[in-house]
Amino acid sequence: MRSGYRKGWNVKKTAIVIVLFIFALCALQPTPAAGCTVAVVSGKATPDGRPLLWKNRDSGNEANKVMFFEGGKYKFIGVVNADDDDGEEVWAGTNSAGFCIMNAASYNVNQEAKEKDGDKRRMDEEGTFMKLALGGCGTVDDFQKLLDDTKNDRGVEANFGVIDAHGGAAFFETDNDGYVRFDADDPKVAPEGYIVRTNFSYSGKPNDGAGYIRFDRMSKLFHDAVGLNGIDKNWLLLSASRDMVNGLTGIDPLAQTPPAHARDRRLFYMADSIARNTACSTVVFQGVLPAEDAGRTIMWTRLGHPLCSVTLPLWVAGGPEMRLTTGEENAPIDRFALYWLDRIFPLRGGSRGRYLDLAPLHNSADGGNLNRLIEIEEQILQRIDGLLKSAEITEVKLISIQKEAEELTIDLLRRVFPEAAAHAGM
Repeated sequence: MRSGYRKGWNVKKTAIVIVLFIFALCALQPTPAAGCTVAVVSGKATPDGRPLLWKNRDSGNEANKVMFFEGGKYKFIGVVNADDDDGEEVWAGTNSAGFCIMNAASYNVNQEAKEKDGDKRRMDEEGTFMKLALGGCGTVDDFQKLLDDTKNDRGVEANFGVIDAHGGAAFFETDNDGYVRFDADDPKVAPEGYIVRTNFSYSGKPNDGAGYIRFDRMSKLFHDAVGLNGIDKNWLLLSASRDMVNGLTGIDPLAQTPPAHARDRRLFYMADSIARNTACSTVVFQGVLPAEDAGRTIMWTRLGHPLCSVTLPLWVAGGPEMRLTTGEENAPIDRFALYWLDRIFPLRGGSRGRYLDLAPLHNSADGGNLNRLIEIEEQILQRIDGLLKSAEITEVKLISIQKEAEELTIDLLRRVFPEAAAHAGM
């Protein structure tokens, strides 16, 4: 035995203690519920040349739905909290001009206002601001003008990501008074054609904010993806948005020896992973090529935790026809996800809710739910991609494709998850 080691102690145990110590420190730090993991991808980094906008939404509001809006200059659809009956706040959306927007809260901007005004400062108005933008902005430049026009008259602290139907793709790190624009097709800013963000801004106070561990993990994932096949919506939906790896410790729940069965509880800390415990929806906006009709912009929407749900394609034209993603109180697909959420995050009280039980998702007995959900989502993506390639695309056709996607999803979920589908009212 080496000097300095107690009997039975070894390097592996030392590593375990270090990991537990890191987690204990993390538990003492504030973990903003409205975290969000986001990216803007220019057409330079995608296989088909269409820009993408991605948001894994984190929120204390677990229930979401999508609403259709007709007010303002443009019609639009957007994700709202299920209890927001009037749709006063939109957390990601697209409009009839092909303009798309989402955000991630930034916790290191507005520092002077925080010190000067304290709790009296305007804040938490990102949802109402994005609704305003969707109703009136047609391009990325229109959004910049809106920021100019609302200087000193907006209560926001956010990284806003936007794309448009003309190839525009940018982030705006924004506070009440100003903003800094980062274009995803600017080689000086984004040499690989994409920009990722979490809950800090480069223009904000250094080493402040949140989400650095998720940022590091996402940066690696995107860099590797660009070097392989480019960044596409399938990779974002099927893989990146469901990533469970802790970027600091390197622990991947799926790489561990799987639980024996669905009741063989195996817990993993998730607050610093992309598919973190507070994730409540995923949206990937797939833009159009400059020569294409802006109405073809797709809002791929997965309501509910990314490990508990599947995605559906939505178009502004099909907004009034939505079934699975909307409702008076909650959306059926979100109810389906919430059914599983309590099973994979079963603990309550303090920081216990940050721990994932892997067993229902991945186990040796029946494989677990995750592979089944991914297989269903793959079928949805394959079917929709085929319909979009083979048909003349009109608004009427888009509505028909959206309905077909809903019918396919209902059929698959009923067959594979009959109890959860019945609970969701499908």
